[in-house]
Amino acid sequence: MPNKPFVSIIIPCFQEKNFIGRCLDSLIQNSYPKEKLEILVMDGESTDKTREIIKEYEEKYPFIRLKDNPQRFQPFALNKGIKEAKGDIIIRCDAHAEYSKNYIEKLVYWLQKDRKIGNVGGIWINRPTNDSLKAKAITYTLAHPFCVGPNRYRIGVKKPTFVDTVPFGAWRKEIFDKVGFFNEKFIRAQDLEFNLRLKKAGYKILLDPEIKIIYYPRDSFKKLFLMMFQYAYWKLIVNKKLKIISSFRQFAPPIFILYLFSAVILSFLSPLVWLPLGVYLILTLIFSLQLALKHKDLKIFPFSFWSFVISHIGYGLGYLKGVLDVYLKKEKSLDKKYTKITR
Repeated sequence: MPNKPFVSIIIPCFQEKNFIGRCLDSLIQNSYPKEKLEILVMDGESTDKTREIIKEYEEKYPFIRLKDNPQRFQPFALNKGIKEAKGDIIIRCDAHAEYSKNYIEKLVYWLQKDRKIGNVGGIWINRPTNDSLKAKAITYTLAHPFCVGPNRYRIGVKKPTFVDTVPFGAWRKEIFDKVGFFNEKFIRAQDLEFNLRLKKAGYKILLDPEIKIIYYPRDSFKKLFLMMFQYAYWKLIVNKKLKIISSFRQFAPPIFILYLFSAVILSFLSPLVWLPLGVYLILTLIFSLQLALKHKDLKIFPFSFWSFVISHIGYGLGYLKGVLDVYLKKEKSLDKKYTKITR
């Protein structure tokens, strides 16, 4: 125990009355010694009884503390939490998730084992928010390569693997003195931007499949669309700032949207212009059926189909909106309606 470093867990939080208790319970049940632990819940002035629930835990467990984040958004919560943290190890957790019992122990193990590792994370396992067919379909879709691509923390790896990014993350506190804090201009995708800076500074990012995160995705098509729209929008802004292309697959959805617009205009020339759309629909039907058979529930088939379509359209439109704002309009201040929290 004397050799174990002090750990500070930072949880950005807003309107999470249905999940914050599960999140804190899973961290309390972790194997790491509580005298070497503090949990800072950075709440964005929630009005849905989230604060009351956190205060109940705060009264019961001295290592849990409620902190205010009046700016509400995650990068502000993270930076404020990091500056107030007492720990040598900083772990970011999401209030909308639960964590395996070895979560803290394994993150600390890797950060102590190899100084070249700058960030560690685990496998993201989706669980439906409720028993509705829509929630189940969205959950399964967001773990399928046809939706998220070869995203390793979503589709899984068999052994510890170096990757480009991990969910949430864990760092030695000294890292922030060398790389800087989270960029508060990035209301979304601040983890992507930080990880790119981290790798640029010569550090590695490790994904360990023994570290598991149970995550509860959005449960409506509207929230799914907004999530994908925001993710694509801010990813383009990160790429623009750092002057990189993080992956070429990100171009597929916006190209598909541009194709649809072009096909409507050019369809009078030849019906063959709709052939790519036919191929896409056939693939979507096949993968939707595959998910239904895998989970032994044919009722989710139509919902999976629409989950794929909405994800692709949301991402494509978000990316194109980013191109319009960043490259064509060259706006200095980004439209905050796209940063709206959609829990």
